[in-house]
Parts: sequence; C-alpha cells; structure tokens
Amino acid sequence: MSRVGLSVAMGLLLVACGRTPISQLKIIGGRPTAEHRPWFVQLMDSSTSAEGFCGGTLVAPRIVMTAAHCIDLAASRSLHVALGLADGANLNVNHPVKVEALIIHPQYSASDLKNDIAVLYLANYDGVEFERPVHPLPYTQDRALPEKNNNMVTVVGLGNTTSIGNLFDQVIREVEIPVLDLKKCSETYPDVGESHICAGDIQQGGRDSCQGDSGGPMVAKNENGTWELVGIVSYGNGCAQKSGPGVYTRVGSHSAFIEAAITDLATPRGSDLARDVSRFVRTRCASQFGYLPFEQGSSDSHRRNTIYGLDLKNFALNEVETIPTGRKIDECEFIFDGMKVHAEWLLLGDQSRTLNSKVTVFATADDGRKFISRPQRLTYLQDSLICSTSQGHLTLADQRHFTYVIFKDVLYGLGEPVDPPGNDQTTWGCSVSDASIETYEISYSGTSERQLAARIHHKSVGTIAVKLMRMDQDLRLTARFMTDDGFRGILILDNASNDDLFTWNMSCPMPFNVKLSSGEVRSASPNPQGAGYQIVLDAIHDADGVIHSGGKLALPVDHGNARALSECTINGVIVPIIQRTIVK
Repeated sequence: MSRVGLSVAMGLLLVACGRTPISQLKIIGGRPTAEHRPWFVQLMDSSTSAEGFCGGTLVAPRIVMTAAHCIDLAASRSLHVALGLADGANLNVNHPVKVEALIIHPQYSASDLKNDIAVLYLANYDGVEFERPVHPLPYTQDRALPEKNNNMVTVVGLGNTTSIGNLFDQVIREVEIPVLDLKKCSETYPDVGESHICAGDIQQGGRDSCQGDSGGPMVAKNENGTWELVGIVSYGNGCAQKSGPGVYTRVGSHSAFIEAAITDLATPRGSDLARDVSRFVRTRCASQFGYLPFEQGSSDSHRRNTIYGLDLKNFALNEVETIPTGRKIDECEFIFDGMKVHAEWLLLGDQSRTLNSKVTVFATADDGRKFISRPQRLTYLQDSLICSTSQGHLTLADQRHFTYVIFKDVLYGLGEPVDPPGNDQTTWGCSVSDASIETYEISYSGTSERQLAARIHHKSVGTIAVKLMRMDQDLRLTARFMTDDGFRGILILDNASNDDLFTWNMSCPMPFNVKLSSGEVRSASPNPQGAGYQIVLDAIHDADGVIHSGGKLALPVDHGNARALSECTINGVIVPIIQRTIVK
C-alpha cells in the first residue's frame, strides 16, 4: 500500500494519502464501522469535491489532526473538511467546512516522512447540521499507550480495499491490527524511531491501511476504557503485505507541538504585534503565504502553473514608517486581538521580470501600524503543464524535482529511454512556454501489446523520450479467459507480482456468474459506482479473495457474451483478458 496519497490534487506526490512518498490509503481486511465515528473526517480539495483524498481526526472544537504529507500548500486555499460522515459518497453535499489556517510540524521531512503531522483550524461550524453527530476524540499524551493496550490498535479509513490496483467502495471501514516492536520494524524501515508506531499482521498479511487512508486515525483504549487518538496513518511498503507493516506517526511523541499549534491557531495572544504578525504569516496565512502560483500561456485547453515560494524559516516582519512601492501579486487577511491585519506580497525592482525580482511582504494593522519583511528572491517549488487532448486530460508535473505524468487519470513515472515518435506517428500533448509533452504508443517487449511513452522537454529532465511506467498498479497481474465459444469458460488470474493480492473485484459490461472453489455460485450485481456488473471477492470471507505472489487462480465463469469479456476490468484497472478457445 503505499499509504502515501497522491496528492496532485492533493499534494499528489505524497499521496502517503497512503504510503508511497509520491501524491493520491483504504482499510484492507477490515469491516464496515460497527458504530458511527463522530470524530472521523475527510480532507477535500474544495467545497465542491465529491470525494476526499486523506483522512483526519477532530481532536478539539474546530481542530483537526492529519498527516503533513496530505497538505499541499499550493492548493490549500480551497482545502475543506467533511465531518459527520455516514459514508464517503458525495461529500460536497454534507456541508464541508473550510480550513481557515494550518500548521505543519516545523521539522517535517518530505523525503523520509519524519514528523508527519499537521494541525488544521476550521472555520466556525456552529449551527451546521451534519449528516451525523460530530464531536472530538481526545488525543493521547502517553507515548506508550498503544503498547499498554495489549499491543492492539484500530485504524479507520475510506481508502483502497485491495493490495493491487484500486478498489474504493465509499464505505467507512476499520481494522484491528497488532503493534510491532520498533526494533523488528527497523529491519524493514531503517528510519523508524520512537516517534513512530509500526503495526500490521506480519504473520499472515491481509490487514492494513492503504492508499486514501493517509492522515486518518489510529485509536486505542486507555486505562479507563475510552478511545484516544494514538497514531496517524503515514506510510509503508505496499498494502497488507507480510513484509511491509504500516508506519504511523506516534501522537504521544508530538504533544508539545500539538499543544503549541492549537494555542497559536485557536487563541492567539501577545503584546508584541510585530512578533505575532510574523508568527501568523507562518500559521494562519500559511495557506496563502509561502508560495506564488504563476499561470503561463493559459487557455481553455492548455495551461501551465509554476509555483515559487519564500523561505519562511527565518521570516520576520519589522515595523516601518514608510509604505514600500511595488506591484501587489498576492494578499491575505487575519484577525489579531480584534484587529484586522492585511498583508500583501509586493514585487520589487524590475517588475517585468517576475522570477528574477525580489519580493517583500507588507502588512497593515487595523490601528494603522505598518510592518515589512526583508526582500528575498523566490524559490522554485513545482511546475505543471496541463493539456486537454482527444484521448483525455494530460498533466506533466515536476514536484520538488520528482517528475511524473498523469494521463486519463492514471499516474505514471518516467521509465527507460525509447525512440522518439516518428513524423507520421499519432501523438497527444501540448507545449506552453519552454515546456512540452507528447504521449504516444510503442510496441511492448516485441509483442502486439502497446505501451505508453512520452517525449518531454522540461527544465527538470531536459529533452527526453521515455516509457511511462504506471505507478498505481502492478502490471504483472494478468487475466486469461478460456472459452468454449458458448456461454461458459474459465477465468485464470496470474499474480506474477511481488505482492500478495488481498480482495479483488471483477467488473464487466454484462451479467455473469462465477463458481467459487467452495462450490458456491456467485452472481454479479449491478455496480453501485458505475455502469455494468461486478463481483467482489473479499479476502476475509472468501478463500478465492486471496492470490499469493506467484500464485494462480482458475474459476469457472458463465456469461452472456464472450466477446464482451474483453471489456472487463480487475480492481478498476485495465488488465487485458486474453480470450482463448478451448480445443475439444
């Protein structure tokens, strides 16, 4: 599972919204929540998003705790939280609440996900009628609580329910898993320490959090028998694998940061206005300060967003008398001790050369006092080129010098070099300013199968032509359908990946039946998430729901149209179902 979530939306590349440190984890081997969890929340890109991308926990009125890797500052202006959830469907109709401010742990490291914790401050939601009741869950200050609770914890989430591919059903699930010894865990993850919790079933596998569960709650009962938040879903190798337990941020190890963050966000105090204005530029305005998005060559079909930021580590505002001159390029407001403080970005010097000029922050308090930061050059953070093609949306993105491609909602990394497209070859792409991308198809390993490639020109990689490698699925899961040319056949699934497959879904455009190894005949039901019919084989309840690494499963299938089986999918990904006629 790489719990890390793909946050391009969403901080895509830290999609530790799950476990791989990329951007956009679900509960595997769990069960639907037996009772309402009034403290469980979902993070949303905006108030109009129909679904969330990371979990979180309401720990005090208007205070939510989540993973730092779920937060993309460049997209946080529109960040919302859905509360009082019955399920994960159509979150935008459940009165999502805007995130007014946030603080990420100052020692958070995106490279190894240390101190993976953030605190969010919500806009006032008093009087909002949510779908179900809402109230906070206490968070522990006891570093040893999980171990005190017989080494068992419960994780709640709305993420992926399968270990290979994607299977999201919008059902809030929870799973009970054992806490592991950190020394044992360090054999898999050398960087884990006392500020982490490792948990998972390393004997059998099959129980875990997964992509989409990132930032969500790990809870345990304290000595009084009441639930407390003890961990935050952070990262891990794969989902539900014996060799890859989950790594969680230990909440009890960060109590000092949490208390300070809540104090700063909810009850700002202080007599030194310059000092506190400086602090709030780093906190309440963090969703609007620290970056500047520049849109280049914008059109209906092609656009480019380059994001630059200021170094806020040593940022400070000093009181001044004179008003500086410069072009305003961003702004934000907040309330301090009853006074409205208005802050602006000002571009200094040669205003025709934005990226080579310096920027200062100028703030005006309600009482007329003025404050200014020292001028500094902007730092490059990330870049994205977005196209609308005849084959679907295409994105070329560089986030902290990790370059990736999204084509038709599938995430790709850059693979080995290939020949560029010929002059007569069909390509899909666009160019804006000094960046361009063309996607095209190439033959795969000397077979008739085709694989996607791209020719890219971007400052992060130069000019290259490479294979595009899917990052959200294992391509070594294959399916074959052996048919008798009538209405029966055998579906053969081969798991040539390095991961055990737990829980899988077969979706087809027409009704079909599958005969399980137990002798039960399972009929496909209408797909609640879209058109067609589906059968889900759950690893917990169905023996055929597990296909171990290197294993194979053969199931008899009755169908209405053998040809239509070529349009079936396994776990929501396109796994070619090769039809072969059984020779009689």
